Amino acid sequence: MEVARISDHWIPAKGGKIRLRMYLPESLAPLPLLAYFHGGGFVLGSLEETNAFCTRLAAGAHCAVASVDYRLAPEHRWPTAEQDALAAVTWLAENAPHYGIDASRFVIAGNSAGANLAAHVALRLRERAWSRLGGQVLICPWLDLMHTNTESFHWFGQGDWLSATTVNWFRFHYFGDFDDCTRASPLLEEDPHVLPPALIVAAEFDVLRSQAESFADRLSASGNDMDMEIFPGVLHDFVLLPGQFARAVPATVKIIENLRKTFARRSV
Repeated sequence: MEVARISDHWIPAKGGKIRLRMYLPESLAPLPLLAYFHGGGFVLGSLEETNAFCTRLAAGAHCAVASVDYRLAPEHRWPTAEQDALAAVTWLAENAPHYGIDASRFVIAGNSAGANLAAHVALRLRERAWSRLGGQVLICPWLDLMHTNTESFHWFGQGDWLSATTVNWFRFHYFGDFDDCTRASPLLEEDPHVLPPALIVAAEFDVLRSQAESFADRLSASGNDMDMEIFPGVLHDFVLLPGQFARAVPATVKIIENLRKTFARRSV
């Protein structure tokens, strides 16, 4: 299965506009939808960095993928990215039929900071009693922006890939006041009940691994449907780099299989 069309669209957001890149496989029937948020610590990252990955997801899961080009810090500090993410999901749900999309089969996903946005959207939509969301896929998620005192930060925080120094640099640019970090941390939410089924994909040698494990434990303890896999011997965001990490391939297959099952479950 190939992606037939890739197109960019500008949509309204608070105080401006943001870009969506739509990946659409050929289909006679309405397609299920995946909204995707790229990583980059809320400061870096672009649609281009996840272009190949989003293409693989669209073709493999036979779904429409909408990659969200949310605004970045320091020009746009917190909570702009969160507002953009929520605006994009709301717009997609309202306009899906115009693109041959079935918004009743809707999953959100992201990597790193983008996974933070996906988890944030899931929490905010729950508050609205919004029932369309069928699942969330969190890849190497950054879920606690307040704390860096975990086991994985201790073991891997001095590495050359994603280090504690880099994480602090992202926090400095995203927030004017570090006290706001708590409000941007899904792991620190008081009530993680009644959330969409989650797939969490983590890397063994990632400073953020402990956060992913803690979030998985909280979701499970609260009665949510949750699946987590930690892939051994790999670094942060390995899934996006199949040329460097062989385990990116089975990780991507796992994500695609999860999407297929979720979309099938929502269609009955």
